[in-house]
Amino acid sequence: MLAEPRFAEIDVEPLIEGVYRTLEKVGVLCENATLLAALEALGARVDAASQRACFPRELVAEFVASLPRPEPPSAVFTLPG
Repeated sequence: MLAEPRFAEIDVEPLIEGVYRTLEKVGVLCENATLLAALEALGARVDAASQRACFPRELVAEFVASLPRPEPPSAVFTLPG
């Protein structure tokens, strides 16, 4: 049996927009100076005093585009034996 989709197509766009906005405006707390420096070198906006890294939308989109896409599950199953 194939799993039902967890989100309707209409639900996905607002979710994606919220993730982009959060990463861009709020960012993440990172208490490691070396990692903050590496994130800054990759294009994140870093505030060392607050130990926060924010990620421009373009940087996040570029990262997401670089991720491998899984193969869709096959609708045909072969039973063992």
